[in-house]
Amino acid sequence: MKIPIYEGLDNMNKTNAFVDLVDFNNKYAKYLECNDSSIKDINKLDCTTTDKDIITVNTAYSKLMDPNGVFIGSLNTTPVKKGTFDSSYNYIVNNYNVNNKLRYELDNKMRDLYRIDNSFYNDNKIKYDVTMYSGILWSVLASSLIYYVFTKL
Repeated sequence: MKIPIYEGLDNMNKTNAFVDLVDFNNKYAKYLECNDSSIKDINKLDCTTTDKDIITVNTAYSKLMDPNGVFIGSLNTTPVKKGTFDSSYNYIVNNYNVNNKLRYELDNKMRDLYRIDNSFYNDNKIKYDVTMYSGILWSVLASSLIYYVFTKL
């Protein structure tokens, strides 16, 4: 497991820290599983007394910490070195911007196609419905007025 120095992990033993961390996670998970009161005892048949003991977990935990209580695998303050980019970096960035514009246009067209709210289709349908309903309202009003005029006069 080789981690480059520029990531800030050069002062730790990476392999041992990783192995110890995996060991701690396994023991802690087993400890929680074996001491869980919501799990029936019949499902805990593979639990040993060491799996149920918190000292086992604390021993694995102490391997991960130094005497000051700091995680052994913590990052140091090594400055990050500037990397070099592949020559296609600018092409990727420009292509990303073009794709975003195309995606926006495609989303607008799909909104119209699927007749989603705030689409051109829905806006025109609302205008058409308003025109139709107002025409019906004017017709009913005019008919009522004509009926009133002829029956009362």
